[in-house]
Amino acid sequence: MLPTFLNAYFDSFESYIQQQEFIKNPEGLEIPIAYTVQSGGKRIRPLFVLLIADSSEFGYAKALDAALTVELFHNFTLIHDDFMDQSTLRRGQATVFKKWNRNTAILAGDALLVMAYQQLRRYRPKMRVKMYDLLNSVAKTVCDGQYLDIEFESRLEINSNQYLDMITKKTACLFGCSFQFGALVSEDLKNKGHEIFELGLLLGKIFQIQDDYLDIYGDTQNFGKVIGGDIRQRKKTILFTQAMKLGTESQKNELLSLYGTNHQLNEEILVEKVMELFHVTKADTATKALIETDLETFDTQINKIGFSKSQKQKLTELLLWLSKREN
Repeated sequence: MLPTFLNAYFDSFESYIQQQEFIKNPEGLEIPIAYTVQSGGKRIRPLFVLLIADSSEFGYAKALDAALTVELFHNFTLIHDDFMDQSTLRRGQATVFKKWNRNTAILAGDALLVMAYQQLRRYRPKMRVKMYDLLNSVAKTVCDGQYLDIEFESRLEINSNQYLDMITKKTACLFGCSFQFGALVSEDLKNKGHEIFELGLLLGKIFQIQDDYLDIYGDTQNFGKVIGGDIRQRKKTILFTQAMKLGTESQKNELLSLYGTNHQLNEEILVEKVMELFHVTKADTATKALIETDLETFDTQINKIGFSKSQKQKLTELLLWLSKREN
């Protein structure tokens, strides 16, 4: 469950999406696009745009187009990710790649990227240029992160710094963009874009590391996914890299063997064995410590940026939610 103070932003954003012509009357390529955008999700990234923009005395209404840009861009990455991974399910329904075909997935993703940029035309030229520059930089960085993620699939020995670099580029960067878009719209924070981008970047990093942890140690009902999914797919998450850093030579060799492509263990046994290695190497404890350290840094940075009293309170509530998040 998202923090309750985000509900107003969520309702406003959902209402704004429903007003879009490509949602109300989709035609041709817009049909799989509307299908994707309406498939659910927490809308976390656009909500963060609105949250930061709400620092201004003018409120967050002006930030709805920037929020929609972020959501369209995010869905572009999801469609292409699903195609590259040959994934058949996303948010409990068939992916565009599965429901239509690979060509439709490529084109729908491309069109979403164009639409994301088009949404920014509604801002005055000076602000629009800043938003274009930011989105250009983020788009390139996200592609670099996706490339690293794919490359890591064929490499066994990935260290923690390499993994953190990958998730910062692939995932956290768009969180930073969401925060900075909100700051650009806000009159009160427009000159603190870099600091606010870094705050969002840190939030995205926390979010992904926590996802890695919950994939193993979360509750299936709360998390909404099969526990141990990353292990089953041999994904080298932060827990894997921590185990490789902290384990003995024997433990590291066993983990590498379990992640090897020639290993044909039953999935349940595989998950059990890897989880045991994460425990005995204390990779689980080290991962929780990383999250706690980043949460403390996030709290410190909030107080350095000059948010209003009400915004500090909201960000503090957000921090509390992050620390207790189960899905």
